[in-house]
Amino acid sequence: MFLVYRVDSDGCTFSSDSPLFVTADEQTAKDAVTLALLEKAEALKLPRPCWNVTPETVDAYVKLTEQYKNDFCAIFTVDVPSEITEYHVDSETWYDYSPIEVR
Repeated sequence: MFLVYRVDSDGCTFSSDSPLFVTADEQTAKDAVTLALLEKAEALKLPRPCWNVTPETVDAYVKLTEQYKNDFCAIFTVDVPSEITEYHVDSETWYDYSPIEVR
């Protein structure tokens, strides 16, 4: 069996593994890691909304931000975020797999 997981790190002192799924097939695990990395790279290409928000532009900014969030989250199939977090846009997040023993 193989565990596919996300590694979140600040690049210095913090690191945390988040299990995504277990599979019996090593090729599936390899493919999932590759796909997750490609999806993250694609999501990071989306232009992030940013401008000076004024009372007159707050509604447009909220709509733009919501659309960005929806577009961003729609890209992911392996590590599906329910919302955008710092870990999804952080360059110190990566994916890996390892063999595990299931009892």
